[in-house]
Amino acid sequence: MNALETRSLSAAPGATGTDERVEIITNHLRAAGTVAMGRFPRLSDLMNLGAGFFVLHDAVLLDRTGRPTSSDTAPELWIDRDEIAFMGEPTVAPWARREESLLVRKAPRRMLFITGGHLVRGDAYLHEEACLPAFVESAESRFIPLTGVIVRQLSDRRLIARYPFGLVNLTAVVGVSELRPAPGAQVAGS
Repeated sequence: MNALETRSLSAAPGATGTDERVEIITNHLRAAGTVAMGRFPRLSDLMNLGAGFFVLHDAVLLDRTGRPTSSDTAPELWIDRDEIAFMGEPTVAPWARREESLLVRKAPRRMLFITGGHLVRGDAYLHEEACLPAFVESAESRFIPLTGVIVRQLSDRRLIARYPFGLVNLTAVVGVSELRPAPGAQVAGS
């Protein structure tokens, strides 16, 4: 996909569809801004179906604690998808319920993803009978949706960011594990 095709996938804010407020985390960059969804209904679709760079509008660079830096802003910041370790949505609008017959049954599984600079914990929704190796080695989607996300820096685990929804980039992941509840822990729904 060339830059002109990528541009059409990343329309100006408000031009078509909706805009989503996101935070981007790479090994050396943290930024916040708006992504124009264009024709895509979900952030995971925008990231998985596009290639190369995408535009973060009204971008603000953040320090390692997530606070905006004083003067580092850009009306358009082009970011390479391959460099993103995690993309989070600080707030999430309710998702419209789909017709049950169209849904593939999936179960939440608490996962730990280790990137070059971060620990990312969250619930990934996998087919009920999926096994971890098949999930990780699947080339179906590069950006994996997660809910209830906690991101910690490897260099300073006291620095924590929480997101109700986010995407982890499997190409940035160096290790992954399914987290099981501690013995005797209360399981949701029981």
